[in-house]
Amino acid sequence: MVSQEVDDFLEHYGKKGMKWGVRKNSSGKNSSGKSKKRVSSEYKKVHELRKRNISQLSNKQLKSINERGNLEQNFNRLNPSKINKGTGLAKGIMATVGLGISAFNMYNSPAGKAAMQNGKKVMQAYQQGRRVVRNRSNGQLTLF
Repeated sequence: MVSQEVDDFLEHYGKKGMKWGVRKNSSGKNSSGKSKKRVSSEYKKVHELRKRNISQLSNKQLKSINERGNLEQNFNRLNPSKINKGTGLAKGIMATVGLGISAFNMYNSPAGKAAMQNGKKVMQAYQQGRRVVRNRSNGQLTLF
């Protein structure tokens, strides 16, 4: 058997699960330059209080939880994210499309065709200065 020496080989010095190309800096920022999110002390307090059972909380603590929740809701309502704006726009478009489809289907139905006929009669009578009366028993239109 002939033994061969291999000079070129790949060694891995990283840790298991480590992401390729991402290095940790001591400044709290990753290699892309984004900093870690800062959390306020009030948020931390309320977050810890929410983990407790309600019966363990004092009135003051419950009040602080409720106030924080109300402030967060108001902030989110007054400052919608881009996703929420897009969702609202999409809902508006879908409502308009749905209304258009409903109108198209109504126009093509027998009831829609009858309504269009009656509408044409009413418009013609109005243009001619005539009066239109609807018969209560059968719903027919009569021109005077």
